[in-house]
Amino acid sequence: MKDLGVNPAGTSINNQTYSIRDEEFYWYQLFFENEWNNNFEAQFANELKNKTFGNLASLFFGRLFYSFESSGFGYLTINPNSEHIANTAQQIGLTPLVLTEVVNAFIRVLGDDYKHNYSDYDFYAPIQFYDNFPSSIRKWINNIARNHQLDAEMLGNNLLALLNNLELFNNQKGIRIENLFVKISKPEDPVWISKLVNKPHLHESGGICTFLGCKREFSNDIKLIKSGFSCRDLWQKNNLAFNSLIKKREPIRLHCEELTGQTDNQFERQRHFRNIVLNDEGDEKVKIIDLLSVTTTLEVGVDIGSL
Repeated sequence: MKDLGVNPAGTSINNQTYSIRDEEFYWYQLFFENEWNNNFEAQFANELKNKTFGNLASLFFGRLFYSFESSGFGYLTINPNSEHIANTAQQIGLTPLVLTEVVNAFIRVLGDDYKHNYSDYDFYAPIQFYDNFPSSIRKWINNIARNHQLDAEMLGNNLLALLNNLELFNNQKGIRIENLFVKISKPEDPVWISKLVNKPHLHESGGICTFLGCKREFSNDIKLIKSGFSCRDLWQKNNLAFNSLIKKREPIRLHCEELTGQTDNQFERQRHFRNIVLNDEGDEKVKIIDLLSVTTTLEVGVDIGSL
């Protein structure tokens, strides 16, 4: 992203400059050509990384069609080789494979409800037991328990204990996403959906839809079934996946700015839109503007020249 001239921390004005010893530096000055600038790393690298993780959380977790799993890219997972999985599976009465899928679905449920450590929201009270979870999450656990003839409270407490043992849970925020793994999809991987909604699941998820399972009582309608189509079929219908995985387009930047009568330096912004960047104005890849957003104010007294 840096090589494209795109700030990995995002577009917020607060993420563009950093102050050190009363001097401001642009984000791209954190880097040399292909590595961190060590003069700034201790103070700013972690901050930039944390903001990037926040953006990743928005991609991984989301109820919309363009979330990571719904797009067919893959899904977040615990380490399937952890010894804690086999021990917990034996206590609960599930196979390690089924338990792994249940935990991965549980992570998706928590993340979709903004229960992760890069969310802006904290729990009302620390989550230490099954009873502390919000009602929608308890409902999903209840539905999973019904589907496997288990006690819901026992299942919920064991899921929470497993996440804690794997160092994946913060009882004030939720999932620690930086400790998770990403399972990347293959084109032929199957997709599961429920009868009522088409939310894609890239594994069996304990047999219960991660959306409907939080909203409805147990029934066949909230159970997952094999859809008959594959991840490749998802990619064909999804604009993000289609361009990156089917057409294999190279990533491009899109730098947008506004230009109004109140813009401080209108001529500089016009120049950057025309790909003219002076030597002392910074990195050309960062400064060039691809798209100008203007208002009718622009028509009144602002010389837009050949724009």
